[in-house]
Amino acid sequence: MINPVCLNQNKRLPVIFADAQYKVTVRNLENNLELIPVRKKVDLITFSEPNRLRCIKNNRHLYTNNDCSVAILNASQIFNVTSYRTGECYVCVNVEDFIVYSVFISPNCSENMFNENLSDLFNDVRIARIEGRRIIITGDFNAKNNFWVGQITDKRGEVLLETTESMGLYILNDGGTPTLERINGSSYIDITIASEEIIERNPIWTVLEDEISMSDHHFILLEVPMASKRQGKSKYILEKRPKMDLQTSADARNL
Repeated sequence: MINPVCLNQNKRLPVIFADAQYKVTVRNLENNLELIPVRKKVDLITFSEPNRLRCIKNNRHLYTNNDCSVAILNASQIFNVTSYRTGECYVCVNVEDFIVYSVFISPNCSENMFNENLSDLFNDVRIARIEGRRIIITGDFNAKNNFWVGQITDKRGEVLLETTESMGLYILNDGGTPTLERINGSSYIDITIASEEIIERNPIWTVLEDEISMSDHHFILLEVPMASKRQGKSKYILEKRPKMDLQTSADARNL
């Protein structure tokens, strides 16, 4: 998935998310990605399952986790990425007072592994919230829930919704258009999550169903109004944060 995020002064912050695993060629995807950020004035692009060859290219504006299952591209370079972190299922960047996450959790992992990945992610989110950061999470969680208009609710969907709500975060999906469409059906497994401060800015969340994504997944665009722009010296920091279990995560809202 590819999810561009834009942080423009006195404008909106567009974020595009897409699953790139089914793209035809790297060249075709790169060409399309060069056009979409220009048309949509995108600042950041978040990926789930990006092309590995693209990830290993020497691009200091591209941030990935260890296995390149997720990535974030600072497309416009208008705003400095002051730090970034990685986990088993995510990479996140710190831009202004925002932290933007790109997430992928495999549909093939066990329930225990899903819970461990979710704990790893939301442990980082919990600390970011304590530090006063605004949160945007984009990702392919491979979790289903009627809350975001899935046809069924599975265990993953239950755990994801419970954890999100317990931390005072919000699901932005409006359910109007499936995020994944195949010949044999459609789904809503690509989720966008945000903190209350983002909701207060009246974000616009859109599935770009008419854009060619080279994937069964559609691009998702999130636009968030930005109040100001600050430039600072870029530094790239990898941090290790302590893990916590889902019960600790469930109590985080009360911290």
